[in-house]
Amino acid sequence: GGTQHQALSRSAAEEAVVLLKNEELLPLSSDTRVLITGPSANTMRSLMGGWSGTWQAERADDYFERNNTLVEAIREELTYARTNYVPSVEFGEAAMDLAPVMVAAADAEVIVICLGESSYTENPGNINDLELPESQIALVNALATTGKKLAFVLTEGRPRVISKIEQLADAILYTAYPGPYGGEAVSGILSGRVNPSGKLPLTYPRETNSLVLYDHKFTEGGVHGEPNTDFWPQYEFGHGLSYSRFEYSDLQLKSSVLRPGEDLSISVTVTNTSDRAGKEAVLLFSQDEVATITPSVRRLRDFSKIELEAGASQVVNFSLRPEDVSFIGLDQQPITEPGWFTIMVGDQKVRFEYRE
Repeated sequence: GGTQHQALSRSAAEEAVVLLKNEELLPLSSDTRVLITGPSANTMRSLMGGWSGTWQAERADDYFERNNTLVEAIREELTYARTNYVPSVEFGEAAMDLAPVMVAAADAEVIVICLGESSYTENPGNINDLELPESQIALVNALATTGKKLAFVLTEGRPRVISKIEQLADAILYTAYPGPYGGEAVSGILSGRVNPSGKLPLTYPRETNSLVLYDHKFTEGGVHGEPNTDFWPQYEFGHGLSYSRFEYSDLQLKSSVLRPGEDLSISVTVTNTSDRAGKEAVLLFSQDEVATITPSVRRLRDFSKIELEAGASQVVNFSLRPEDVSFIGLDQQPITEPGWFTIMVGDQKVRFEYRE
């Protein structure tokens, strides 16, 4: 089953990597000249994370020698002739000589900057600041002065804050720790062989101290622009771009009333309006409009990942029971209270009433 496990590991990485931003840069055209740099570019540690072989995975480059680092995978996929790799900043804060990478940047059209973290786990991995290290920020700022297109690849065990440099990127890939085939997933998305379909499983913070959860209360997220009331993360939970375009329509409920012991059937039509086949995770959120404890703005209740050919449509079905829209009440027990709920899928909304 070795080959089977490898194929699964590879497809898992290819489906999990999230395209956070793409300003008409990706996929790269087949003659683009690419420079690769950054601290996580040529190490398996930044793909594997802690407990890979050893506690801190400090020997991951030995254990996973037969696998490709980001550099190795990108150069294999995009060909050696059109790619160049120049080391620059390493992990840690020490400033490095950026002259070699700045010289190499002159010959490139696109610079892929591999940012983030090495492997860690438990206490040795504790940090006091979510910001990317200053040396990585400095590397990005220096390369931005070249005027070349920049693509960030974020390999990290937690969302490191990138708000100082986010606007400098034309494309951003969030990989977390994608495993032994993370290199193939990233290179495949860059080349267009893989159509990205990952969605963020977390709320990506904009500031170190602005850690508002995805299922925050109305009181925690006012109008963007009003001081101290913002829910304004860098990227929201469930965010993820694709090379296809998906449109949602015709969100319908079988009934506008749900009663104890019943199921509520929900359907929505998803259409791939682009000329490329792709996968889409269809996320079903609900909102309890009034409750004895302040309800969350929205909560994920179900999801389904579908694959659609270009131009194709599919009806996606969900089913909710009263316990699926429950919350933990004042007595610390799950409760579903009578009243109105809003169901949200994509840009579609519909309401139902729970009656006992």
